[in-house]
Amino acid sequence: MEKNNYDKISVEDITKNYPFCAGVLICRNGKNGLEFLLTLANKNKWLCQQEKTVIGVGGIGGGQEPNEPPLDCAQREALEEISAKVKIISSDFTIFENLSTRKKNIKTTDAIKPFIFQKRLNTCPDKPFKKGLPIGQFLYIVMYLAKPLSRPKPKDVPALLWANLRLMNELLKGLKTEVIETKGELIKKPGFEIPGNALLKIPTPSTEELITRVFQKPSFAKNF
Repeated sequence: MEKNNYDKISVEDITKNYPFCAGVLICRNGKNGLEFLLTLANKNKWLCQQEKTVIGVGGIGGGQEPNEPPLDCAQREALEEISAKVKIISSDFTIFENLSTRKKNIKTTDAIKPFIFQKRLNTCPDKPFKKGLPIGQFLYIVMYLAKPLSRPKPKDVPALLWANLRLMNELLKGLKTEVIETKGELIKKPGFEIPGNALLKIPTPSTEELITRVFQKPSFAKNF
């Protein structure tokens, strides 16, 4: 049975028989202040809206494999997307966001504590994402703080983007591609070009939207 008291829980236990996605949050102190490493969506996930190509911008992470705990999932996804192993950093606290409540800080009993733990309604509660995975009414998102052990470069995604908070706020609204390289550091796969009429956009609601809101507080951002 799912636990309902989130004041002190084990994220690994609570996600054991439920669908989840896991990933890592990588940040650095760049020339434009605190910057976050984002990914551009693959072409098969691009959208067409009002004669414009909309390319989703998101974090590093993805869905679980059978019998895979969140921590292992996050590390695997990082290697697959940024071609680098990462060192997971245990967070001093976990930001929990329930689908029906505001975000709050909680303590977890996990040896390595995630930075973000979200609970969302599952859009396909009776259908597993792939064979051997659990089903359920809810989908959990688990994000860990991490440092890359080598220089990140795109592997299973077409490009990576280092973006500061100002750029992330612009990406929440949608940003034309011709200005993106003047505002952030874009690392593209050889041969990959973004269409000239494309719009880069962080979808809402999303974990990246939550990260942007959280890091707006100077007292919080200075710890990174």
